[in-house]
Amino acid sequence: MRFAPPLVALALVDLLGGCAKQSHCPVVELPPPAVTLPVEPEPVEPEPVEPGEEAPPTRRDHALAFVKLGYGDEPGGGFHSLNFRTEALNTDVAQEAVMLVEQYNAFAGVKVAEALEQLRGDIMYYEFGREHSPVLYVHLPYWTSQQERSCPANHCREGAWGDADDSRKLEPREHAALLQRARTAFGAADADTIDPVMENDHVLRIWWD
Repeated sequence: MRFAPPLVALALVDLLGGCAKQSHCPVVELPPPAVTLPVEPEPVEPEPVEPGEEAPPTRRDHALAFVKLGYGDEPGGGFHSLNFRTEALNTDVAQEAVMLVEQYNAFAGVKVAEALEQLRGDIMYYEFGREHSPVLYVHLPYWTSQQERSCPANHCREGAWGDADDSRKLEPREHAALLQRARTAFGAADADTIDPVMENDHVLRIWWD
C-alpha cells in the first residue's frame, strides 16, 4: 500500500515530537573523544667520538728524551751514551734536563738546577750532556739582544736573537760580573771544572767528575 508523501512527513513529525515530550525516549550516548598521547622520541645513541690525534712532540720533548737516552744506564737501562751534548736549551728546559740525573758522583740535579736559576735571563743558552760524567756548557752573550730575556720565547740561538733595535754590546765589566756569578753558582753546585772553552770566556765548560 502506497502512502502519499504528505502523510509520510506528518507521521515522522508526530513520531519525533512525541518522543521529545516523553522521558522514556531512548538516549544514545556517544563515546568520549579519543585522547592522543604524545609520541616519545626514540632514544638516540651518541656517535662515538674518535680520540683526537696526539700533539706532535715539541723541541723540549725531544731534548728531554735525548738526555734520558744518554743517561739510560743510570736507572739500569740497556742503552746509553758516554759522550753527547744537546742543542741550545733555555733555563726552563735545562733545569728539567739536569734534574733527570738525580745523582752522579758529585753531580746533583737539584743543586745544578738551583745554580741555573741564579743566571736566569742573563745567559744566552745552555748545552747539557755527558763526557763520561755530566757536563754543562754555558754560553754567555756578547750583546743584550742575545740575553735569554730578550729572545723569542726565551730561547736564544743563532737566527733567533731578540730585538736588535736597542741592542748594545755588553761592557767588559758587565761580562766580568756575569762570568763571576756563573763561577760562584756552579762552584756551589760542586762542579769539579769551570773552564772557558778554547780560551773563549763567553763559553764555559762545567764538568762534574
